[in-house]
Amino acid sequence: MANLPCPFGPNSLKTQPISATYTGSTYATFDATDVSSTPTPANSGPSGGKSTIRIVNTGTKTAFVLWGVGTTTVPVAATTACMPIIGGQTGYFTKAETDNQIAAITGGSDTTTLYITCGEGGIL
Repeated sequence: MANLPCPFGPNSLKTQPISATYTGSTYATFDATDVSSTPTPANSGPSGGKSTIRIVNTGTKTAFVLWGVGTTTVPVAATTACMPIIGGQTGYFTKAETDNQIAAITGGSDTTTLYITCGEGGIL
């Protein structure tokens, strides 16, 4: 029997855009409902959009992304050594419940737009 991915349950109306450019890392802060200062114990059920990130790159250029815990004075910062999201692609990734920011940058003189949605599921 093949492993099928579980459906992605988005945190409705909480999608955030990031305009990634080559001039410096830009970041977005997750909605408060997508972050927890006290992580939910393992196997305790859904935690309201805190465990999965869906990243959609709507442009044709590659963006490099990084997520973690940041502040307005010391935000999460991406470099071109971070994980690439190829233009036109969508990816689903696990995140820590305490992660509150995601950052993106492009290489060369490229620009692209990413749409970030937190939720549950979508990963084998």
